[in-house]
Amino acid sequence: MVRIVDLEAKKVIKTFIAAKEAIKCMLVTESYIFVAGCDSIIRGFNVLSGEQKEYSGHTGWIYCLAV
Repeated sequence: MVRIVDLEAKKVIKTFIAAKEAIKCMLVTESYIFVAGCDSIIRGFNVLSGEQKEYSGHTGWIYCLAV
């Protein structure tokens, strides 16, 4: 699970169920959060809209991400 937290207000703003398996890496940009790990799918979450996309094609675990 990934949570976006407003540190000033000390509260959770949004929550995403990122994966059923362990997350090994995360990449955060201004608009997106990308997570990957112990499955072969990279998941991208639009921080503003909540839209989720999945990117498949890997054959094993994913240990790092770069954009």
